[in-house]
Order: sequence, then C-alpha cells, then structure tokens
Amino acid sequence: MVFSTPGSTANHLQTGSGRPFTLLEEPKLVDLFIEQSPLKNDELAIASATAERLVNLLRDGDSFSFLERFLANTRLDSEEGKALMILAEAVLRTPDADTQLTLIADCLGRTDGAKLAALFERDSSTLYRLAGRLFPTIANWGGDAEHPVSANLARRLIRQGVKQLGSEFVIGEDIRSAWRHSDLSTGYFYSYDMLGEAAMTSADAERYFQAYCDAIIYIGKQTRCDDFRDNPGISVKLSALSPRYQRSQRQRALEEVVPRVVALAQLASQNHLGLTIDAEESDRLELQLDVLERVLAALRTCVSSRWEGLGIAVQAYGLRAPQVIDWLHKQAILFGRKLAVRLVKGAYWDAEIKRTQVLGASPYPVFTSKAATDLSYLYCAGKLFDFADHLYPQFATHNAHTIAAIHGLSLRYPLVGWEYQRLHGMGRSLYDLVRHSVELRTGQSTPLRCRVYAPVGEYEQLLAYLVRRMLENGANASFVHQAANRAYPGNDVTRNPMESWKERVAVVPSVTELFGSARRNSRGFDLGNEHDLNWLESERDPFIQHVWDDRAGKYRSGLASSAENFEVTDATVIDSSMDKRTAGVIALSSQSDVVDAVRAAKAASHSWASESQSVRCDVLNRYADLLEQHTPELLALLAREAGKTLPDAVSEIREAVDFARYYATEAAAASTSANPPIAPVGVVASISPWNFPLAIFSGPVLAALVMGNAVVAKPAEQTPLIAAKAVSLMNQAGLPEDALQMVIGAGETVGEWLLQQPDVKGVCFTGSHETARRIHQNLAAHLLPGTPLVAETGGINAMVVDSTALLEQVVRDVMVSAFQSTGQRCSALRVLYLQEEVADRILDTLKGAMDELVLGNPWQLRSDLGPLIDESAWDRVTGWISAARDRGALLHQARVSTPAQGWFVAPALVAVDGIESVSEEVFGPVLHVARFAADDLDRVIQNINEAGFGLTFAIHSRIPARTRDVVQRVRVGNCYINRNQVGAVVGSQPFGGEGLSGTGPKAGGPGYLQRFGVPLKDEVACPQQTTSLDNDSHQLPSCQRIQQALDALSIPDEVTAEQLSGLATLVDRRISVSVLAQSGRPQQLPGPTGELNELRCLPRGKVLCVSRSLKAGLELVFAALNGGNAVLWTVTEAVTDSVTTLLNQQRMPLSVLHGQWEPDKEDGTEHPLTLVESVDLVSCSSDVGLDRLRAARMAIALREGAIIPFLVDETRPSLYQLERHVCTDLTAAGGNLSLLSNVR
Repeated sequence: MVFSTPGSTANHLQTGSGRPFTLLEEPKLVDLFIEQSPLKNDELAIASATAERLVNLLRDGDSFSFLERFLANTRLDSEEGKALMILAEAVLRTPDADTQLTLIADCLGRTDGAKLAALFERDSSTLYRLAGRLFPTIANWGGDAEHPVSANLARRLIRQGVKQLGSEFVIGEDIRSAWRHSDLSTGYFYSYDMLGEAAMTSADAERYFQAYCDAIIYIGKQTRCDDFRDNPGISVKLSALSPRYQRSQRQRALEEVVPRVVALAQLASQNHLGLTIDAEESDRLELQLDVLERVLAALRTCVSSRWEGLGIAVQAYGLRAPQVIDWLHKQAILFGRKLAVRLVKGAYWDAEIKRTQVLGASPYPVFTSKAATDLSYLYCAGKLFDFADHLYPQFATHNAHTIAAIHGLSLRYPLVGWEYQRLHGMGRSLYDLVRHSVELRTGQSTPLRCRVYAPVGEYEQLLAYLVRRMLENGANASFVHQAANRAYPGNDVTRNPMESWKERVAVVPSVTELFGSARRNSRGFDLGNEHDLNWLESERDPFIQHVWDDRAGKYRSGLASSAENFEVTDATVIDSSMDKRTAGVIALSSQSDVVDAVRAAKAASHSWASESQSVRCDVLNRYADLLEQHTPELLALLAREAGKTLPDAVSEIREAVDFARYYATEAAAASTSANPPIAPVGVVASISPWNFPLAIFSGPVLAALVMGNAVVAKPAEQTPLIAAKAVSLMNQAGLPEDALQMVIGAGETVGEWLLQQPDVKGVCFTGSHETARRIHQNLAAHLLPGTPLVAETGGINAMVVDSTALLEQVVRDVMVSAFQSTGQRCSALRVLYLQEEVADRILDTLKGAMDELVLGNPWQLRSDLGPLIDESAWDRVTGWISAARDRGALLHQARVSTPAQGWFVAPALVAVDGIESVSEEVFGPVLHVARFAADDLDRVIQNINEAGFGLTFAIHSRIPARTRDVVQRVRVGNCYINRNQVGAVVGSQPFGGEGLSGTGPKAGGPGYLQRFGVPLKDEVACPQQTTSLDNDSHQLPSCQRIQQALDALSIPDEVTAEQLSGLATLVDRRISVSVLAQSGRPQQLPGPTGELNELRCLPRGKVLCVSRSLKAGLELVFAALNGGNAVLWTVTEAVTDSVTTLLNQQRMPLSVLHGQWEPDKEDGTEHPLTLVESVDLVSCSSDVGLDRLRAARMAIALREGAIIPFLVDETRPSLYQLERHVCTDLTAAGGNLSLLSNVR
C-alpha cells in the first residue's frame, strides 16, 4: 500500500480505535450539539446573565488593559489597522535601516495620523503616549529627509513600540526571563510555549528540540511540588521536531518525532511538569494522534503511570473534535495513563478555510461560524467532564459566556479537578474577576484554577505569533473586541450561541460554490485526510500494471499480455519513466493519416457548428463530470506516463475539469450577450505539451470545440495515452467522433504535416518559444495570412525578495515555485533575486530545505519529485548543472538519494549576476540566484524586462507601495505578490505571457474564447488573387520614414471616448466603452478567500494598420485606438481633407503614411516588417491583397524575438489589448483580515 508505511505497527496500534475520523456535515453536527447539549436552555440563560454581569463589571471598573482597549477600538481591516499589522509583523526583522524607513513611511503615509494617535492616547506608557503624539507628524512625513522629524527617531520609535507591543503577548525572550516575568504570587499557574515556526531543516528541528529540553530542565529546578497540576508546564509543537512533519512523510515523521517527544516526556516526568502537545493544522491531526499513540506505548516501559502530565490540545472548531476526545478517552484507558486535554476554540481558522478552498476538498474540516464553534466547545466540555476519570480537563477561553457555562457545568462534578487557561496578555482582568467571584465560587469544593499560556521567544520569532493574536482578538466577532467596546450591548456580547446559530448569516461559501452559481468548482482531495487517501489508493491500485492499448486509432482500454505482442513498426511502446514497465501502446500517424484527419474534421465542422450553443456547452460539462468519475485511472496514467506525483496529478485533473466548466459557462454567457454573434473559424489545430498532458491538451481543444470549431489535436509524443483517454471521454460526453481528430507522432514530422494542411484555419500551441517561431513560419508559408495563432511559450521567470520578507514564507514559496513538478513547468521560478542583507540566511535555509526532499517513484505518496520526462531532458539539465560546477557557480545541489532507474536530477542552486546571465530556459529543477542592493531594485526590474520573457513574476515584500510599483512596471503576464508563482487557477488567475512568452489571450480567462471565432458581420473572405489598384502611383514609404513615424508615436496614458467620438461616427462603429473602461483598471476575479485576483487589459503599444481603402483602414484604426494603442496607419487610397481635419482635431495618438508595400521577395525576407522595430501588433485589411498579406505575415514570422500578433479584418478592440494578472496573498502578513472581520 503506497499511502501507508511498510512494516509499521499502525494497524496493530489502531485496532478498534475508531480512526480515521469521519467529517460530518456542519448543520447535522450542530443539530447534534444542540440536541445533546450538556447544558439546558435555562442553564445557558444563567450563563448568559452571569457573563453579562462580568462584562458590566469590567466596563464599570475600566479594567481592560491597553491591549484590550486597543483591539476593541481598532478595525484591523481599516488602513490604520492594516498599517499597524504590517509594521508589527515586519519592522523588527528588517535588518537595514533604509528599508525599515521605506516600510514605515509607506505604512504610516497611507493612514490618518490623528486616528492612530487616538488609539494610543489613553495608555499610561510613556512610549505609547509619545507615539500617539508623533503619529500625525510621522504619517505626513513620507520619508522626507528635510522634515524636522528625524528619520532615525521615527525608526527607533516604531521599533521600540513594536517590541513593547510584543511584550504584551510574549512573556520573555528566553525561559529565564520568562520565569522572572511570571506573576506566580497571584495564584496563576503557567504553561510555557517556545515560539518558532515549523522546522524547515533538520538543523531547525534539532535546535527546537534542544530548546524544549533546556526549558524543562531550567523550570524543573525552580519547582518544588510533585503534582504537575501545581507546577508550570511546557507546550510542544510537533512540527518543530521534524522538517517533514506531514502526512506524505508519515514514516519519517514518526521516526523523528516520537523519540523526541518520549525524551521530553521523560524529562517532564522527572521534573513533575506537564507536557502538552499543541494542536496544529487539520491535515496534521491524524499524524499528531499517531505520534501520541506511539508515545503512550513507549512510556509504558520508561515512565510511571503516576505521572499524568502528558497532554494534548484539542481545537473545538474542528468537526472531528468530539471524535478526538472519544479516542483520547479510549487511549487513556488502553494505556492506563490519565491524559490532560486542553480544549481551545482553534488557532488556524482562516487558514483552514483558505486551504480547503484551494484544495477543492469538501467539507471544510472546521466550522464556518463562530456560533457553531462555541456550541462544539460546550459539547466537548461535557465530554471532558464525563471522562474526567481518565482525562484532566483544561478549558482555554477568553469568552465570558463560555467561562460561565463551563462553571455551571462543573457544578455537576464537584469532585472533578479541572482548570481554566488564558493567554499571557489577554483576559487578566476577566479572570481576576472570575477567580475571586463569590457567585462563581459557590458550590465549588476546590479553588478555581487558571493557567496562563505564556509564549517565550526572541522578538524576531514572536512576530508571526503577535500578529496572529492581534487578528484573532481584534476580529469583530471576538469577545475581546466586543467586551471592551461599549458600542456593543452587554447582552449581545454574551449571547447564547444557540440563538446566534439560529440567526446565522453564511459568510463562507461551500467549496463547490466557490465560483458562485455560474459553475461548480472542481473536486479535489485532502492528501492529509485518511479517508481521501484510502479511497484514492483502492481505486487507483488496479491500474498499477495496466497496459493501455490504442492501436485501433480510437481509445480502447485493453490489456496486452507483453511488450513482445506489439508491432513496433506500427506503434510506439510507452514506458513508465520510473521502472520501465510497459504502460501502453498507441498507433503512430502517417502523413496520409494527418491529411485524412483534417479532411474528416472539415467535413464534420459544419454539422458541429450548427449545433446549438447549449448542446456544445452540455458536452463540456459532461466531460468535466466524466473526468472526475475517472479520476483514479487518470491519476495512474499521469503517474506512469508523465511521471506526475500524486499532488500534481490531482491538480492537473482539477485544472482540466475547471477548463471544461469555465469555457462552457463563458460560451453560454457570450451566446446570450448583446455583443455581435461569433462564428467558428473552421478547423483548429491544437498542439500540446507533455508537461500538462491532460489539462493543456484539454483546454484549447475544449475552447475551440465550444465555439463550434472542429479540432485536430496533436499531443506530445511522450504522452499520447493520456490524450487518447481524454478524447475517449469527450466522445462519451456526446462529442461527435469526427469533430475531434487526434494525430500521434513527433512535432518535426506529424506537427509539420498538420500545419501544411490549407483547411486548418486556426492554430493553438503550448511549448517553447523557438518551436512557436517555427510553427509561425510554417503557418505563414502554408495557411491563410489571417489564421489566428494562440501561442503560450516558456519563460525565464524571476522572483524578487526584499529584506522585509518573512524567511519561512520565502523559502516555502521558492521551493514550490522552483522545484515542484521537478521544475517542469513553464511558470516555474528560474531566477531568484535576494536583497543582499538577507541573502545568506535565506540561502542557508533554502539549502537545508532542499536536502529534505524525496526523489522517487511518482506513484508513491512520499515522493516530492518525480523524474524528468526523458533522457534528452536529463542530458540538458545535468549538462547545465555540470557546466555551472565547472565554472564554480554551483552553490548547492540537494544532498538526497537519487533512484538508480529513471531520469532523476537532484535540485540545484546556481549563482548568477542576474537574469541576463541565463541564456536559456532550463526546464528542470535548477534555480539561479542573484543578489541585489536595496537601492538597485530599479535596475533589477529593468533587466528582467530587457530579457524579453514575460510569463510569471513574483515579489516578496511587506511594502505595499513597492509591490504596486514593481508589478505595474514589470512586463509580465502573471504577477504574484507574497506567494508562489505556479499553479494558476482557471477563472481566478487567467494564465499566459507576453513578449517571448506568448501571444495571448490568457487561457482560463474571459478573452480566450473569442480568439477561436470571428464576429459574423466581420467575416470577410480573403481574396484569392492580388487586387489590382487603379491609378496606383504610390510606393511604400522608406523603411527609415516608417521607423521615424513609429519612434515619434507615444503610447497614450488613456484614449477617451471623446477622442473617438468623431471617428466612431465616420466608420459607423460603436465605441467599446467597456474596453476603454477596462484599460489599465483591474477587474476582480473570484477565487479563494485571502487572495486578491485582478485582471487588467492594457494596450499592446504601437500598432501598425495597413489598408488599401480609406474605409477599411479607418475601421482598423478605430479598433486599435479603442484598445488604447498608438497607431501608425499606412493607406493606399488618398486620405480626404475631412478625415485629416477630424484626426487632427481629436489629437489622437495616430500617424498616417501614404503608400503600399511591394515586397522584393515572395518569401518576405526583405519586407519592411523584417526591418522596422517597435511594432507590437500588425493589423491588415484584406483589400491589400492576398500576396501582400502572405508576404507581411511571413515577414512577421521571420522576425527574431517575440511573436507579433497579426490580424486581418479584425475590428474587435479587445484583440488589440494584452492582459496582465496580479494575484496577491492577503494573508501573508499573518492572517485573513477580511474573513476574520466578517465572520459571525
């Protein structure tokens, strides 16, 4: 079994344990909580009344701390709140003063200084009062060195302010200072948490383990009691004890974590301390319980059962929380050891919601409303009291209603020991009231106990924790936020959660409805969930030795007995890239097969085009459903034929499903819109790559089909079986077989033959830039000049990291961007720019993280990276690494085990000066690293632009103005802010580049379908003979004059409707106000919470329009101007005085030259278009004649550099624009402000 670990004792230990747990639907679960509530309505009413009295006492006594007042009066989603969050999260870790000042000036410059001052004016701290007085001045300072406020003073003030704010939450920088700051004389107990992110390297894990050991030993020396309940405790984060603490690395995680926890437990027991395993993300829950189970088994032989200090935190917001408590109870009985259970509301709620939406897994693992979490907490509390013989209840909460309800519940269990817990810096005033309240002490035989959860860590470590606490307690629905804010009535603050549940308003959509009612989200899987893994394994296993046979030419799943049965002369044998088992066999296409395929597609095109739009959309939707139904077989194919790991394979199937549903939705919407109807272009040739053999094969094919075209598809020769399966499913979905033809073979033969067929009317290609140029030349030589070419090509993609970025986030995103899919993505990160002040630290951690990767059989869940696609790819990548090693530029190659069979390459880091040093796209796990000075960022962006590639780009920075400026200047199709730069989601992040990286439009975006059709009224047949020009005495202007005219043009900031109004009347065209409105202005696209996706349509730049007649040319000019471009128009017919006057009056970015082009050679090699520069798009009218059009298209195709779009008779303004997308991770600075602010 590939998802479990051979030789493990898991099955023995888990017999009868009731795991894995089942995720029930939220409404049914909450109904259960209400029906079986441990507290009846009258008891809950008493709890509400008691809680309200507590709140009123707090308010009357003005007992709230500065921090509680601060959080009550600050809207964290306001500009002031956002600024403070960014500063709190980033300013201390930023090492260089200049960048610190830029960060401070940017954050405070966007705020109202008076509002900031008001937040601090009531605090007794001299520092905060000084901050309050200076904030208005600093906020208006903007970093001006001439301002009377010293830059150094501002920087020091902010830094010290953040440190003091951090000290409100963190008790000390080390365990000794934490002990000194612990207020033991007041009767509070303590549990210390050694702060730190999850370990990313083995060195991290060893360091964290040693810190835990040192803390236990030190605290143990200070204590005198034998009962852990009367002593301090230590909280342990399991992800800090192993760099691979995740389900996919289960065996390694257990081998590393269990011995360390056992050692810590032995130390804790020797010192009579409590040791609590902290709760983490839901996908680690089963692994956490695996660890606990093995620790309990090991402690049987080395620690007396009299020590009852081993504990675990349970998060009530998790749907599995009640099942976890049941399981813990059984384990305590089984192993004869009482366990402490810290019940908390939950610490990662917004991250859990986002993660589930990104994965497409359903249902959410956490409750989606606060009321449901509160009810779950009370239900779980009842279980803890019921199981108190074997579990020691610890109730961590700052909510007065929950506190009162727990107390009321405890009165039924007078002999049970239990305790409250609170965070250091939070709830002190409330718990002071609770502990000394006569009302709450009534009937209690033992004093009310409260333990303080006290984080310990250096300031740099505390930043993420500080922001997390501010987010949780500053959220609108938080008790802390509401209790200290008198705008909330006391009875609302302490409301019975049953009443709140009945009146809930959903703010979190279901995972399937992430994109609204328009289309259903693709189904995903949580690969940390045992139910999902068990299902995937059982359903995929039958295909592990399956042989797919498509020699009949149409896909049929057959079983061939051995490779010897294959006629190699007629078929190609496809081997797995790992173990060389035969995966399948498929018939190769001859040249006559290609001719027949195009002829059959053409014959079928008319009947398919005549189908209604709804029929075509239904085919796509059924195909999506079939993909999901055949997921196990597709996973097997993707692993065995393409070397895809399980996460990559799941993602690819989801992308194909999303393409199908999105294009169906877009086509249906277009058919009912007010825009002119679209006619299909005819037969479309689609040539797809091997690195996404299902998704990128399906996407263009489906787009062309839904627009009524017939398609001839040529998949990559390395991965035809996956394509064959996709074709089979499309046919099952109702697609007529002749409407989609597939040809199999190498691009140099079959691809060439396909593009020589004159009946091909459109071409779609994904692959390398050089191959795209050859395809363009082939198209220009054999097909009509107006044949659309949609090309998505590769890129040398960059990421820039400044000194404000969080190291852990950067390393995580670099690892994904550069090495996921073994670096075989066109979007993959190739050049990493690191600001020199942080470069060494980031590189040290990055090297360590690379050494933790697992290379292996992609069928296995534990494999992080699979093989390269074939031997030639391996030769290229290893050759590049060897050359870097020879010149002393190899910084690091991962120290990992490399399988003997298969084309595996360990990831590598190569030092370069910059992107200009990388001469080609290295399609594999090779990352080039360059350093830059803080004041050299402009040069970095300039060099990235001058390289000419424009596919993906990412920036990690906490300076909002900097990220905005950079993404506006960088000429790239897809920009990412504070996140990785791979994995674009259909409909959320339309994908495609510009320059050397593609022609547009973006796949999975609103402009894609239109390139596979033409407006009916614009459909003009290209003349078959050169049109003779009466009285034509005009010759083409000289190349020099054309270049001068282009150079004189300036791309406008904006073309207005007023400028176009006269021209619109002249050509009888409607100004596309929507296009004008979208030019440069973002259109927000749907997507997961915590993520902002914005699509901008921008002018291409300088457009050359060519026409014979005045009227035809004016229509092209109007469309180009409507798209916001600058236009050079060469026209044969004389321009009338009235038109000249009109154009001059409107002052449009337009220049007109008179004449026509007569190429010196038919092949276009001496055409002016091969010589002039600065042309971004060419648009011709068909009235210039077929020969001239062919020559012009060939001239464009022969040019070095970017593929320039070539349009014929095209008057849609949107085709004169390019698209740029920006995706921003809004949670990077600590959490999801928007979601937390709106939850109820």
